[in-house]
Amino acid sequence: MPQVESGLVLFPRFTGLVGEDMDFTSLPVDVSKFSSAQLVLWRSAIVADGADAVAEMHLEESLDGEEWVSPTTTAVDPGADTVRLMNYAFRLNWFRIRIKMTGDTNCLMSCWAEGVLR
Repeated sequence: MPQVESGLVLFPRFTGLVGEDMDFTSLPVDVSKFSSAQLVLWRSAIVADGADAVAEMHLEESLDGEEWVSPTTTAVDPGADTVRLMNYAFRLNWFRIRIKMTGDTNCLMSCWAEGVLR
């Protein structure tokens, strides 16, 4: 039987994020009919007054769409102007990406996250 695939867009090209110590989340996606995803992540350089600005991408899952957990303790950061390809196996019914921007002042960056559900 051929493998079923479906396109996935979590943050469309090009999403602008602005904030100071902010969390930005994609819309939750019901992945109960899929076992994994091949993801492509990209972010621009972070523009900020302070040199300590950081952006972390957390891959999160949920059983009910309310309580979210990150199965890995390490945040994903593709790096400035770098594409990161990765495979991700689902454990729960819902999936999203949360981007945490931290720094002493307002930060600005562009990003996108898309892929294929399998």
